[in-house]
Amino acid sequence: MFKTVEEGLAKIKVPSVEKPEDGRGQGFYNPVMKENRDISVAVFSVFINKYFPSDKNVKILDALTATGIRAIRYRKELDGVEVWATDVNENAIKLAKKNAILNNVKIKIEKKDANLIMHERGFDIIDIDPYGTPVMFIDSAFHSIGRFGLLAVTATDTAALNGVYPIVSERRYGIKSVKTQFSKELGTRIILTHIIREGMKYDKAFIPLLSYQSRHYIRLFGLIRKSVEKCNKLLRNIKYFFLADSKKNADKIYLGPLHNKKFCSLVLKELQKRKLDGKKIALLAHNELDIPFYYDIHKLARIYKKNIPRTEKLIKRLKKHGYKASKTIFSDIGIKTNVKEAEVIKYFET
Repeated sequence: MFKTVEEGLAKIKVPSVEKPEDGRGQGFYNPVMKENRDISVAVFSVFINKYFPSDKNVKILDALTATGIRAIRYRKELDGVEVWATDVNENAIKLAKKNAILNNVKIKIEKKDANLIMHERGFDIIDIDPYGTPVMFIDSAFHSIGRFGLLAVTATDTAALNGVYPIVSERRYGIKSVKTQFSKELGTRIILTHIIREGMKYDKAFIPLLSYQSRHYIRLFGLIRKSVEKCNKLLRNIKYFFLADSKKNADKIYLGPLHNKKFCSLVLKELQKRKLDGKKIALLAHNELDIPFYYDIHKLARIYKKNIPRTEKLIKRLKKHGYKASKTIFSDIGIKTNVKEAEVIKYFET
């Protein structure tokens, strides 16, 4: 049984199930990921308009298409693009083809392993949105994207990356995760480090444009450039990381910027223009300090037995005394600042 849903400019058939996971055999569709897809439309639009001439035929790959919702939205909502979609699930491919016809769009849909098509063809933009870890697709994506392009990656194995299963994180990404007050950012930086290292094998730099964690997933958008110089610049930002209370599990991780502020500003405007979800994420990314890791205000208040201040008031107090401070994209109760923990506590109650 199927039902019809509308998202963006698309109208598609999806499995009529109570939980999205129950529809995986026919074509997985998660309505909660609409914000993810909205942001992707805006990011791809800004990228195309900024870097490609109007007569360029931009090739996009939806590497794990399921119902075809991403591919269809990209074809309908972006100008001058050629969209490819692939999946190994035969039922999903049949459904994606029906949905393409329903939306009257031409998309090249193939039943093929994502790694295989990325080794066979070159693309300007690749979107990897798997159920679980994306780790097995990253190398192929760098093979497919040439000297310049855009790579978008989703990971839903946040329990491993955020410190619940540190050994799983080490096994998949080469870095052991840690349960700490800034685990969401640490987990995001762990997968980002892995992607950057995979690209550098081919002298291709993955330069972060927008990085965030929402609900059950991590989403990364990065500019791909074939450049030894830019790879070396990224490499200089991969440094040993130590928790203050433990130096036993030190690993080298990427500690550089997570976002391109100018790009995020353009994405915010695009989301506003199109009336899409994700504006809060784009605004937070634009305003967030380029400082690794954040303080969880509630956890600090418990540790130091302080009253919990409002996030905005604490930021205002810190700025008033000449410090840098901002909200963080990773937590509504977190702040980023250039002040040490012991100093931050002084401004909880003033």
